[in-house]
Amino acid sequence: MAEEGQQNIQNLALQHRELQKRAQTIQQQTNMLQMSIDDCGRAITTLEDLQSFSKNPDTLVPIGAGSFVNAHIANDNKVVVEVGAGISVEKDVDGAIVTLNKRKEDLQKVLEQMNQNLEQINQRIQSIESMAKQQQPQQ
Repeated sequence: MAEEGQQNIQNLALQHRELQKRAQTIQQQTNMLQMSIDDCGRAITTLEDLQSFSKNPDTLVPIGAGSFVNAHIANDNKVVVEVGAGISVEKDVDGAIVTLNKRKEDLQKVLEQMNQNLEQINQRIQSIESMAKQQQPQQ
């Protein structure tokens, strides 16, 4: 009987570890999704700001490592936007904003689903912890 209880506790511990790994993976994925959502938001804000500039504005263009170069935007009414599978298309600013808003909404839906999955896993982890405490021998 004691062996069966010990085996059950070991099974619960194994399930607990697996669920914790899954929760950690989902948390990492949600962090990456949030970064993508934030990136879309910044791009939308930049495009909206671009529309309010005078014609042919000057700007700073990031070149990496926190460095920028002064640039003159010769054509501020066309934007190249990635549409998926590594394919990019040229759109007007309004069309690019629509595309980015749609992408942002889709990412937010995925993020919500992943957060729900994470909550379910966390509830299952708490349930396992509760069952393990109940099965531990009284000391």
